Amino acid sequence: MQVAAATRLCDGAAVALKAIFLAHPVLSRPEHVAALQREAQLLLTLNHPGIVACAHCEQSQRPQVMLLEEELCEGGNALMELISLAQQGGVVDESLLACITRQILEVRPAAPPLSWSDALP
Repeated sequence: MQVAAATRLCDGAAVALKAIFLAHPVLSRPEHVAALQREAQLLLTLNHPGIVACAHCEQSQRPQVMLLEEELCEGGNALMELISLAQQGGVVDESLLACITRQILEVRPAAPPLSWSDALP
């Protein structure tokens, strides 16, 4: 996956383009691609200040890429920072985890109901 800042040509708005390469070995199974497609459709329906807005989703066959046009947000990826810290044996600040958990719980009611098939590959 790659994310890049871009400018929407029709109105000059700053956006983020996320390219998910579907031919990647991790996504080799059709059910993994289907789960990504469901997640993209879910993102298109959400409207919450705690979730990055997704305005458009498109998939190409050659090369196999899913493109998401999303709201451009400054800052780092908190989840990846937490994973990196944990892998290095670092201590994760309890107040940071509490903050992230609170944000997730605030956002969850805005999302459509999920089933186990949505959560599992």
